[in-house]
Amino acid sequence: MYDANFFQHHGLGEYMADLFENMPGYLYFVKDGDLRLVAMNERLAKKISNDDNREVLGLTDFDYLPVKMATNYKVDDVLVLETGEPIVNKVELVTRGNGFVDWSTTTKTALRDTKGEIVGIIGVTRPFSPGEVEYDAFDSLSETIKLIQERFNETLSADEMAKASNMSVSTLQRHFQKIFNMTPVQYVRHIRIQHACHLMVQSALTLSEIAQQCGFSDQSHFTREFSRIMNESPNVYRKRHLF
Repeated sequence: MYDANFFQHHGLGEYMADLFENMPGYLYFVKDGDLRLVAMNERLAKKISNDDNREVLGLTDFDYLPVKMATNYKVDDVLVLETGEPIVNKVELVTRGNGFVDWSTTTKTALRDTKGEIVGIIGVTRPFSPGEVEYDAFDSLSETIKLIQERFNETLSADEMAKASNMSVSTLQRHFQKIFNMTPVQYVRHIRIQHACHLMVQSALTLSEIAQQCGFSDQSHFTREFSRIMNESPNVYRKRHLF
């Protein structure tokens, strides 16, 4: 069984937290072998709780995230723990508090003790901009992603999305699966849901009006897709984030 005092003894948590605290938008975390949070920077602690770090240490993702999102994170965490192989620059939809969700890039790697045994996970999440060109894979999809961002509430065909990046439909599918772990069509749905989340906490629009603005055929269609991706209905989500 992993001893959380390992981090305190070596001062790893505080040292790394200080490093990432001065990098805008970065979230730093360390989890033990049971996937409990044992260290993080202040920015992440404030997203989880309005109190200090001690209030959130020992929590798992299931204690503060929607079940579906926490389950997805756990799959990756377990993979790193079991194989020791890092997950590098994975683009995913991440909650940033107060009802907002945004795309972020996450890197996780195994944390080992002095004997080389895997004792936990250390990771960093940072904001992801669809227009980034620092990674060739992102750059190759930049025009398609730009098209989706601008016209997500319209019906975009696979051919139209592929043409934007000068690819065949099959090549575009492979690129999206590699980077986002989803198809282009699924990505469009997630973008719509992301926008809907923002509208539900930023506006007084009805669910029917939000559905229309986000490109869903009607409120029923919107409710089904939202519930499937966010693991709760739009009404429940909105009530949970009303102040």
